[in-house]
Amino acid sequence: MASTSPFPAARCHLCHQVPMRCLKATTIGLIFALVTIYSVAILFVGDYRQSFHSVLSYLPSGPRFLKVPPREWVSVESVTDADLDIDGTGVKLSSDLGFNHTDDEQINIHLVLHSHVDPGWLETFDEYYEHKVHNILTLAVEQLTKHADMRFIWSEVSFLERWWSKADETQRENAKKLVAEGRLEVCGGSWVMTDEATPYFWASIDNLIEGQRFLTQTFHVSPKSSWSVDPFGHGSMVPYLLPLAGIENMVIGRINNELKQEIRQKSLLTLNWKQSWKNSSIGSPQPAFVNVLPNKYYTTSDACGPDLHVCCQFDIGPSARSICSKRADDVSPENVANYAEQLADQYRKLSKFYRTSSVLVPVGDDFFFSVPEDWSVVYGNYKQLIDYINNNPKYHMNIRFSTVGEFFDSIDPKAKASAPTVTGDFFPYLDDASGPYPAWTGYYAHLPYHKRMGRIVEEKLRSLDLLRLASGSKDKGLLGRLIESRRNLALFQHHDGITGTSRKHVMQDFLQRLYWAFDNITEAQTKLLGEGSNERFEAIDLLDDNQGRLLTHRLFKAAENAKRQVTIFNPLTIKSTRKVVLRVDSPKVAIASSSGRPIPAQILPQIIDGTISSEYYDLLFFVHMNPLEKTEVSITFEDTQPASTSVSRVHSASSWQSTVFEKLETGDVFYAGNQFLKASFINGKLTKVAQSVDELDFSFDLAKYADRGGAYVFVAGEKTPLPNLKTFFYVQGPLCRRVLGASDAVNISHTISVFSSGDAVLDSSLDVEVLSNVHATVNENFVLSLGSEAFRNNGTFYTDANGLHMMKRRHNSKESIPMNFYPSPSTAFLEDSHLRLSLLTGQPTAVASLSPGFFEFMVDRQLSGDDGKGLSFGEADTSLPSRLNYRILIEPRRNATQERSFFHSALGFHTLQDLLYPVTIMTRLAPSASSTASWPRLFEGLLPCDVELVTFRFLSEKTALVLLRRLPLDSHSAAPLPSDCSGSLDALWSLLRSQKGALFVSNLTGTHKGEPLSGKRFAALFDDAFLIRAIRIELP
Repeated sequence: MASTSPFPAARCHLCHQVPMRCLKATTIGLIFALVTIYSVAILFVGDYRQSFHSVLSYLPSGPRFLKVPPREWVSVESVTDADLDIDGTGVKLSSDLGFNHTDDEQINIHLVLHSHVDPGWLETFDEYYEHKVHNILTLAVEQLTKHADMRFIWSEVSFLERWWSKADETQRENAKKLVAEGRLEVCGGSWVMTDEATPYFWASIDNLIEGQRFLTQTFHVSPKSSWSVDPFGHGSMVPYLLPLAGIENMVIGRINNELKQEIRQKSLLTLNWKQSWKNSSIGSPQPAFVNVLPNKYYTTSDACGPDLHVCCQFDIGPSARSICSKRADDVSPENVANYAEQLADQYRKLSKFYRTSSVLVPVGDDFFFSVPEDWSVVYGNYKQLIDYINNNPKYHMNIRFSTVGEFFDSIDPKAKASAPTVTGDFFPYLDDASGPYPAWTGYYAHLPYHKRMGRIVEEKLRSLDLLRLASGSKDKGLLGRLIESRRNLALFQHHDGITGTSRKHVMQDFLQRLYWAFDNITEAQTKLLGEGSNERFEAIDLLDDNQGRLLTHRLFKAAENAKRQVTIFNPLTIKSTRKVVLRVDSPKVAIASSSGRPIPAQILPQIIDGTISSEYYDLLFFVHMNPLEKTEVSITFEDTQPASTSVSRVHSASSWQSTVFEKLETGDVFYAGNQFLKASFINGKLTKVAQSVDELDFSFDLAKYADRGGAYVFVAGEKTPLPNLKTFFYVQGPLCRRVLGASDAVNISHTISVFSSGDAVLDSSLDVEVLSNVHATVNENFVLSLGSEAFRNNGTFYTDANGLHMMKRRHNSKESIPMNFYPSPSTAFLEDSHLRLSLLTGQPTAVASLSPGFFEFMVDRQLSGDDGKGLSFGEADTSLPSRLNYRILIEPRRNATQERSFFHSALGFHTLQDLLYPVTIMTRLAPSASSTASWPRLFEGLLPCDVELVTFRFLSEKTALVLLRRLPLDSHSAAPLPSDCSGSLDALWSLLRSQKGALFVSNLTGTHKGEPLSGKRFAALFDDAFLIRAIRIELP
C-alpha cells in the first residue's frame, strides 16, 4: 500500500547511518567491491546460494574479523546532579542535604489500613483466598460502608478479581461506590506485587496491563499511586514503568537496612527517583515521587516510629503478632492520655525522617483484618486516640484514617518538586548486617528450573501475540482463551513466585500454572495457523514427562514414510538467519524450502550420560527470514544419505560406538570457528577465544560454594573448584561445531556450540547450554566462572535492570562474597576501552565480578537450611533438573572513553533477542497437495536496528496496544552489525497504518487514550532513548 512518508528520505532513521548501508539496490555492486570475496561467500550461505561443502572445509587458522565503519546511534547522557547515588550497599550524598525540624510544626499523620496478602507463599493462591482473603475483602467492604471516615488500601488485583467474580450484586455495588469515593483504594494496579530483581520487563508490563485493565473495566479507575513494600530490594524498573502507566507516587519498603538508617537520619525518606540518564523531550514522564517506610517492615509494630517496644502496643486485634504483653486494645477515657502521649511521641519522631508535613503510617500486617474483631478493635481504639490527639493543641498534630493516594495528594507539589533526587537501585538487600543471614542474593538464582520455565512461557506468549498480528487472525475466541495463561504468568512474577521463595507445594502450584499456560498457548498457536482452512497443526516444542518436564522436541519418525510440512514463524523484527532444530529418528533426512530447493542441514548426536543415542538425533539447519515472517519447509526421509544433509563427525577420549557418526581425528587442540569467531579446546576445556585481532586466553570453569543459606540468602562457605571433565565429546560439521563436557564431581554438564550460518548474530557468540541435576547434593551453590585477564575492568561491571538498561556495579572487597552478587535477569558485561565480554542469559541469575576480567554466575543451588526468612528447614531443597541457556559474546571496542555504558551494542542486543525469542515451529498434519497460503508481508522495508517492538497486543477485538522504544546502542562497538541495519521508521509507520484503525498516543497499559497520532508526531516519539512509547489502535 502506498503511503506518504513523514520521515526524511535522505538518511536512515534519525541517526547518522553509514552512507554505504543506505544506498539503494542499484549501487550494491559498490558494496561487493569493498568487502572480501570470502565474506560475500559466507553471507551467500545464509541465502543458500553457496556450495554446502565450502562451509565444511572452512576452519580458520587464525582469527578473522569483518571490519565495519564507525556507527553513531542515539546517545544518552548520565545524570550528574542527583542528590543521592545508590551504589550497592553505599550511597553518595551531595554536599548540602541538611534539613531542620522543630517540635512545634504542624504534622499530618495518615493512618493507612492495609493487609499484606501474598498470592502464594506458605499457602497457594487458592488456599490463601479461601482461608483469609475472601474474608478480608468482604469485611473491608462491610466496614468501610459502615464507617464513613474509614479507609483501606489493596494492591493484589489477582485476589480482587477472584473476590469480584464470587461477590453478590450488593457487595459489588458497595465496592464500586467505595472505589469511586476513594475510600477503598487499589494501589499500583498490577496483577501481583512483582519481584523487582528477576523478571524480564516484558512480563512486568503484561502484569501491569492485566491488573489495570481489570480495574478500568470493572471500577473505571486508574491508579495514581503504588504500594510495593515486600519485594526483597527495589530496582529501577518499577520507577521506570509506573510513570509511563500514569502512576506518579510510590511507597517502598525493603532497602538495605544500614543504608536506610543513614539516609533517614538526614530526613531523606521522601525522594524523587530518577533514572541514570537524561531525557529531554516534552512529554517525558517526571521521576516517581517515593516514600520509603522507616524500618524493616510494613507492619504496625515496625512502622509507627523508631521504638519497636512502644509501637508494638498499638498492634492490636486478634490477628496481631505484637510482642508486647500490654497493648492498647482497651483504650478508655481513663487511659487514653497515656496511650496518646506515647503514640504522638512516636509519630513526632517518625516525622523527622521525612521532609514533608504529611507522614504515612501503615496499620496492618500479613493477612490482617481477616476476622471482624480486627476491624472493630482497630477502629474503636484508634478512633479514640485520633480524637484525643487532634483535640489537644499541644501535639500540633492532625491524624486521620487515609489512603496512599490521599497521603500523596496532601503533600504540597512544591515540596515534591524540591525533594532530593536519587539514582541507582537498592540491590542487594541487606536486612541485618550483624546477623547470620544478611545478604538476600540467593533468590536471584534459586530454583532455576522454575525461572527458566517462566521465561519459556513468556516467550511463547509474546510470539503468539505477534503471530496473531502477522496472520491477520479473526479468531474472536483467542483473547478469551489466553486470559488465564496471561494471568498465570503474571501470578508467577510475584515476589514469592519467580524468586523461588515459597513452600514446596506452593512452588509446585506456580509450576503447574505455567504448564497450563504453556499447553494453552501452544494449542492456540496450532488453531491460529489452521484458521480459515481444514488443516490441523501440531506443536514441535513439548514438555518431556520422562525428563522432569524439560522442554524438548517432537520426534519425526522415518517409519511414518511421508513428507512432512514444517511451518516456522520468526518473532523478531529484523531480517535474520534463524536456527531450527528438529528431532528425528534417522539421519537419512532432507530439508527443502517451499519451492523445493534443498537446504543444507547437519545431523547432531544426542549424548546422554556419556553415551551416543541410537534412537534419535537432532537435525540442524538455518532459515533466512524477514521480520515476523512465516515460512514452510518440508522434511523427507530417504533410503540413502541426502547430499544436502551432513552427518557430524565425533571425537571423545572415552570409548564410544555408533553406526551413524564417523570418528573425528583431532590433535591436542580442537577448534570451533567461523568467519567471526574462533574457540580452542583442550581435553574438552575452553582455553582460548578470538574475535578480533588478538587471541585471548579464556577460562570457563565450574566451582561450588558450601552454602549455609536458604531460599532467600546466600551464605558463602568454602569454595571448591570442579575442574575435571569425566566425559567430553567434540562434534564437527559444516553448520555447527560443539563441545560437550560433564563434570566428574557433580551432575552438571554443558554444551558449547559455534555456528556457521553466515549471520553475525548467530555466529559471533558462543552458544552455551547447561544441564543441571544437583538433587543428590546438599547445601551447595554451583557457579560458573568465565573470563580472561585481558579484560581490565578494574572491578567495574554491568548487570541489566530487567532488560531495560544496564546498571553499573563495582566489586567491593570490603564486603562479603554474597554481597557482591547482583541480579542479572538477562545480561551482564564487563569491559575496558578495547574489549567487552557479555554474558547473555535465557533465565534470571546472579552475577559477580570477584576478580578483574572474570564473571562468576550462579547455575544452581541445593539447600536444606532455614535462613530465618519464613521458610523452614527442607523447604528450599528441591531443585529440579534444569536446561539453562546462555550466550557468551566478546566484542572489540574503539574510542571507548565514556564513564559508563548504558546498553548493548547492536550485535549484543540482537544476539540477546535471538536467545530470548526463538522461532515458533509447527508441523502440519495430513498436508494438502499445496502449501497453506502465505501471509502478506507486514513491513514495507526493514525496521531500524535501534527500535524495539516491545509489544503488539490485542486488548480486545477492537483495540490493540503497541509498545515501542528507541535504544541507545553502543556506538563504540567494533563488532559486526546484524545482517541489515538500514531500515527506517517508514516500515513501522506502514505497519501501524495497515491495521486500518485510528491511532492514538496512550499510556503504558493502554487504559488511556491520548491525542491522535500523526506521522510527524510518530517520528517525534523517538527523540529520546529508552522511553517506551505506547500507541493505541482502535479498529473499525
